[in-house]
Amino acid sequence: MAEERITAAGTGQKPRLTETTVLYASLAGIVVGLPLLGMMGLTLLASITILLISSPFLIIFSPLLLAAGFILAASIAGFAAAGVMALAGISVFVWIFRGRRWVCFGGGIMEKLA
Repeated sequence: MAEERITAAGTGQKPRLTETTVLYASLAGIVVGLPLLGMMGLTLLASITILLISSPFLIIFSPLLLAAGFILAASIAGFAAAGVMALAGISVFVWIFRGRRWVCFGGGIMEKLA
C-alpha cells in the first residue's frame, strides 16, 4: 500500500500550491511582519535613548540611591522582624490560654479550674 496524504477536505489528492497562493501568503506576511518589525525598531531606539539620557543622572546620584536602597532594605527587614515577633507573641498567648482555663468569680479573683 502506498502512503496517502489526506488533505483538509478528506480526499487523497495532493494539495495544489499555485503562484497566486504563494503571492498572497507572502503579501500577508509582509503586511503583518513589517509593522511589527518597525515597532520593534522604535522600541529599541526609545530604550537606547532613555538609557543614554539617564546614565549621567544614575552616575551622579548613585551614592544617594545606594544609601536610600540600604535604608529601604533595613526598614523592610525591621517591619518583617516586627511581624514575626507579633505572630510569636500571639501564638504564645494562644498556647497559654488553650492549656489553662481560668474562671473569674464575683470579686475579680481568678481561679484555675482543673
